[in-house]
Amino acid sequence: MNINYKKAFPDSIVAEGNGKNFLKLQKLDTLVKRLDGQKVPYVIEYRWLSVECQNENDEAWACCQGVDFTYWSESELPINKIKDGTIQLFDVLSLF
Repeated sequence: MNINYKKAFPDSIVAEGNGKNFLKLQKLDTLVKRLDGQKVPYVIEYRWLSVECQNENDEAWACCQGVDFTYWSESELPINKIKDGTIQLFDVLSLF
């Protein structure tokens, strides 16, 4: 079950936890140039956690054991479906 942490991250498009995993999607103010040379506007932050996400007020997202960032173009993400909640970020990404 995905836990919505958007209240804790109001500048994000999506912030959600699932088990001991946390994902946050944010639109950047400035484009980032990836190693492939493409300039992209979105970043996904992935945190692996030491505790499981239980509810939106548990702050499990703060129990971070590690973090990784990936950068995405709009064509690589179903951004409108993510924004309107039709698709959850965990459904889009394959973590393992």
